[in-house]
Amino acid sequence: MTQKRNSSFETMLAADSKLRIFNDMVPAGILVIRFQDGRVVFSNRYFNEAFGVDGVDLLGEDWEGFFVDHEERQNLMVELSMNDEVRDFELRLRGRDDTVLCGLASLAPILIDDEDLLLFAFNDVTKLKRVEAELRELNEIKNRFLGMAAHDLRNPIGAIHGLANMILTLELEDGKKARFLEMISRTSDQMLALLNDLLDVSAIESSEFSLKRRAGSLGALLTERTGLVSINAEQKAIRLSCEVDDDTEIELDPDRLSQAIDNLLTNAVKYSPPGSMVETSVRRKGASLDLTVRDFGQGIATEEIGRLFMPFEKLSSTPTAGEKSTGLGLAITKKIVEAHGGTVRVDSVLGEGSTFTLSFPLPMPDPPVSV
Repeated sequence: MTQKRNSSFETMLAADSKLRIFNDMVPAGILVIRFQDGRVVFSNRYFNEAFGVDGVDLLGEDWEGFFVDHEERQNLMVELSMNDEVRDFELRLRGRDDTVLCGLASLAPILIDDEDLLLFAFNDVTKLKRVEAELRELNEIKNRFLGMAAHDLRNPIGAIHGLANMILTLELEDGKKARFLEMISRTSDQMLALLNDLLDVSAIESSEFSLKRRAGSLGALLTERTGLVSINAEQKAIRLSCEVDDDTEIELDPDRLSQAIDNLLTNAVKYSPPGSMVETSVRRKGASLDLTVRDFGQGIATEEIGRLFMPFEKLSSTPTAGEKSTGLGLAITKKIVEAHGGTVRVDSVLGEGSTFTLSFPLPMPDPPVSV
């Protein structure tokens, strides 16, 4: 570090306590640089804390060391030499521990006791830039989300519109009219399922998602949901098994957790070939209670597992009987499980099947009371 020497500016600052307090309180980094050699003759507290070591002042430092790009400093000096008024710039500085800070800077020449100085003010907007980037990314996700939702709704709406017009404008036999009405009902069910999933995702992402937890049996809940899904499984001759341990009590929201379990069960049936089996269980595993749903279907490619819980993701696996999917079920399932303090794990082998495990932490037992 260059040997420190007092400048006229320092002498003036030391003599005026109000000016010194102002410079320490201003919410921006301020440097005063000697034009002749580029050395710092003053740095306020804001700049010291952001760019110094342990908050010490930077007196005598070469201000070029603060710049990430030395050409940026040269450009500042060139522009200043062409116009000696206050100029504003957007640039990057190298902060403490080599962190890069983005900021808005103002540079102005000043003359104190015949000494040419530069007043350099820097306002750190690194966090603001990061937030702006995140907002842009979220906006892109929102637009992609809306585009996918509109695409998935357009086809069923078009089908309902066409069928309804045919019923209204054509002389149809009662049997054909009944088939058209059945198709309208089935298609509207698909639309309703998609809209319900969209509303759930919206509620989750906007922090309006809340649980109504109470003590309940995870095993009993799985048994109940497996029984309901078995009706659909029978249509594909798929056998369902359900095994649960005796004590499976946890704090849970039965409605939300039923939704998560249903998503796993219906997916297992949907992606399993006719005549196969889906195994479900609830087991105590150390400090957790694990609910598993295992199928023997197509499995999931290793490179696709990371996208499995992302909304609207289309993977290479397809339903074995042409069933429809909103692409939102697993994303919702993951959020519900995490809201319960649990985790979701997937183990899959392409061509052999997949196992989804929902793991919920168990409360620690009370320590034994010494007598």
